[in-house]
Amino acid sequence: MAPLPVLWQAERWRKECIRDLRRGRSVVIAFAADEQIAENARVELERAGAESINTAREEWWIGLRDAEQEHYLRNGGDFKTDEAKYRLGFEAALHPDRRGKSCDDLAGELRLKYGDDCNTQAFRLGYERGQHYQKNVVASYKAVTPEKATKSAA
Repeated sequence: MAPLPVLWQAERWRKECIRDLRRGRSVVIAFAADEQIAENARVELERAGAESINTAREEWWIGLRDAEQEHYLRNGGDFKTDEAKYRLGFEAALHPDRRGKSCDDLAGELRLKYGDDCNTQAFRLGYERGQHYQKNVVASYKAVTPEKATKSAA
């Protein structure tokens, strides 16, 4: 399998870091000169109790999964069968360049990135829910004024 383009990796990594920082977690960034040094750093970070970005992403989804499954089932979907495409759509909606834009608005871009998956009902419903989730996250952080944040930290 060919490596992912560096820009895509950086964008996805950035989203993961922002999400974890919003959840009150710490983020450690390590730059390595070569793959061996990078692997040594991963081993040491894991030994110190650090969680990988992949584990953090899975835990985030687990925290959302039950509510998303319930919503999908209420709309007549089979979540066990469709979860992967639903999640793909949900995560696609979280990209900063897609905020506030529908699947129809981005049909060409989504088709290039996700192929036929973006035309499935599961992807589209996941995308809509991802947009809804993003709006709620933004609204919840706007509701926290600097004064409220200072009081809660004390």
